[in-house]
Amino acid sequence: MNGEENVIEVRNLKKYFPLKKGLFRTPLFVKAVDDVTFDIRSKEVFGLVGETGCGKTTIGRLLVKLDDPTSGSILFKGTDVARLRKKRLKAFRKNVQMIFQDPYASINPRMTVSQWVAEPLINYKMTKSQEEMMERVEKALNDAGLKPVEEYLERFPHELSGGERQRVSIARALVVEPRFIVADEPVSMLDVSIRAGVMKLLLLLREKYGIAILLITHDISVARYMSDRMAVMYLGKLVEVSDTETIVKEPLHPYTRALIRAVPVADPTREKPPLPIKGEIPSPINRPSGCPFRTRCLYAIDICKKKMPELVEVEDGHLVACHRVEKEGGGRGFKSRPVHLQLLSQQR
Repeated sequence: MNGEENVIEVRNLKKYFPLKKGLFRTPLFVKAVDDVTFDIRSKEVFGLVGETGCGKTTIGRLLVKLDDPTSGSILFKGTDVARLRKKRLKAFRKNVQMIFQDPYASINPRMTVSQWVAEPLINYKMTKSQEEMMERVEKALNDAGLKPVEEYLERFPHELSGGERQRVSIARALVVEPRFIVADEPVSMLDVSIRAGVMKLLLLLREKYGIAILLITHDISVARYMSDRMAVMYLGKLVEVSDTETIVKEPLHPYTRALIRAVPVADPTREKPPLPIKGEIPSPINRPSGCPFRTRCLYAIDICKKKMPELVEVEDGHLVACHRVEKEGGGRGFKSRPVHLQLLSQQR
């Protein structure tokens, strides 16, 4: 993927939600997204992983311009999304679609499947005749795995299963042939038996349509199955970014290690190891000073209380925000060979 162009470029993105304040009180903000930077390449599945409330969905909404950023920039094919208005905004939204988490709430219950999938074609005036419109609707439904198509066209949402509804949502996103899709927890509300089918479908459609995908999920095993690269998010900030296998096999940030350790294993005889984490998630309104993870980290030291760690590249393509990750050997020869990294607390 190294030679691919960037479809999305996010730079120092912030989204603060103001809270109501009383008389003479200091204004408060929920820092849902705080100084986030990353790229998504052409035809790439980029996984965004973290606990509920860390800001993942807010990033997805910002990328499709359902919300406006407090500051920072979002570039789509080199164009700043925040500055788009009217015709240019409409053209942008045709190229960027979103698949929502809840297939029961994301479909209009008063529309048939064909009406719901055809609506974007009507809004963007993409077809010249009723026949052409139905041809594109049937193709999208077929690509989404709803076969035979004829049996689904006149059905209403209440006549579909959860998996079928999510496939209808995928067909609606595909019908306008977008360049980029935000998939917000696309399988979390589906039965385990059909999750793999939907995940495999998204990967096949990525190849067929050449789509870049932002996969938002709390399940790191789903991210590993689908993602080329992965970013781990905590309290509005990215703490680790790398290719998926590197993060799964060689995690450096303590929070990433805790997420991986928490993944259940289908072996009742295996003893569950203790999680390398403590306490509860702090309030996003009044975050701890310094590193936001320090109150739950087993390896926190004095500098963690005073200074926010920067997200820095410690190895080729591997970025980490942690004061306790350093280069082994004082950096000797690091230009000529891969740098080995580890947590200082685990040095022997």
